[in-house]
Amino acid sequence: ADLSPANGAATPNQAFPLLLQHTLPPGLLGLNLAAAVAACMSSLDSVFTAAASLFCLDLYRGWLRPAASPHEVVRVGQAFCALLAVLTLLWLPIIDVLSDQIFLYKEAVMAYLAPPIVSVYLLGVLWRRANATGAAASFAVGYTLGFGRMAGEVWCKLHPPRPGSAADALFVRLHFLYAGLLLCLACLATHAAVSWAAQGADGGEGRAVDETLLAKCSCGGEGGRRAAPAPKDP
Repeated sequence: ADLSPANGAATPNQAFPLLLQHTLPPGLLGLNLAAAVAACMSSLDSVFTAAASLFCLDLYRGWLRPAASPHEVVRVGQAFCALLAVLTLLWLPIIDVLSDQIFLYKEAVMAYLAPPIVSVYLLGVLWRRANATGAAASFAVGYTLGFGRMAGEVWCKLHPPRPGSAADALFVRLHFLYAGLLLCLACLATHAAVSWAAQGADGGEGRAVDETLLAKCSCGGEGGRRAAPAPKDP
């Protein structure tokens, strides 16, 4: 099949639909379209459900209203899912601004938002002194810089800066992969520095989870820990 711009493929995003249109019979074409729509709906449903669960259990019931009933938590989760759906629709024009290719847009967003998570997991596994204070600082710095880079890129796409300016160098000419690498290094440095400075506050043991949270997550026993069962005599 000819997928050149002369045949209607104006953007790379249209290559796959045109490929299906020119190679599949009507029955299989409809089946593939239905499978694609079902996959998108499944992905959105999973994201909305996970985000609503995190908000309701960790923020709403954990901090805002600890005495909330299960019925109230369900209602709040439904309202939060509706809010996410509205925000998703409002975000659609930003996709065209950031990139004309869906794959590049997805990779750019991951490069801006994933470094704090990578930093926390990496140092949490490899360094015993990494603690919750350093993780919180890494999240704060990483997401501030990541969303700042994204907002600056959108602004520069809508209002091109003067060539050679600082905005042009940071938000236009700096590739998103290099930006993601710099963000990851900044998150790692922040996590390490804050964890090292705050090691005395948590007893110098480098625990990323304090005893209070450990007691809440444990199944039972004094201090949130369950005693190991005594070995049975043979």
